Amino acid sequence: AVGTLAASNYSFTYTAGSLVVNKANLTITADVDSKVYGATTTVSGVAYVGGVATGATAGFTNAGLVNGDTLSSVTLTSLGGNATANVVDGPFTITPSAAAGSTRSTSSNYTITYVAANNGLTVTPKQVSFTGSATKVYDGTTALSGVSVSTGVGSETLLLSNATANSADVGSGNFISAGTLVNGTGANGGLASNYSL
Repeated sequence: AVGTLAASNYSFTYTAGSLVVNKANLTITADVDSKVYGATTTVSGVAYVGGVATGATAGFTNAGLVNGDTLSSVTLTSLGGNATANVVDGPFTITPSAAAGSTRSTSSNYTITYVAANNGLTVTPKQVSFTGSATKVYDGTTALSGVSVSTGVGSETLLLSNATANSADVGSGNFISAGTLVNGTGANGGLASNYSL
């Protein structure tokens, strides 16, 4: 019988049909993120190498997976992921690609749309502390000149402008009490905008 139809009253003939399964839509969107100048790992834990984070497990969201399918990683690309990406050049675009996941989470079952985070990666200034020393010949003023600051990023250095000492008198207990970071000079000169004091 078929439904309420009795086989004694009918002769059934079955004809094969066809079923087309269309792809589901999957959208993968890069998240907004940030990192400190000189670093290659972002606040959300995305680690870039040469501006590319292959197999990133953070820094993105997805929408459209069905029936227990999962997404394990994507590749994220951003010029801001480089250690030397300048603060003033950002924010930088983050572009997702190359999704990887469970067996069925592939382009054969999904139409995958990748959505970049325009202005998505912000580079923030690295905080530096002045721990060096300066010397001068007594001249009756607290003004200092040529004070260099090590940044801890490669061999980059900065200068301390308008630097002043706590005392104009000769003594070994004096210290630098004020100053403003400015661009370094020479081959190792850093940009002051990439740092905060």
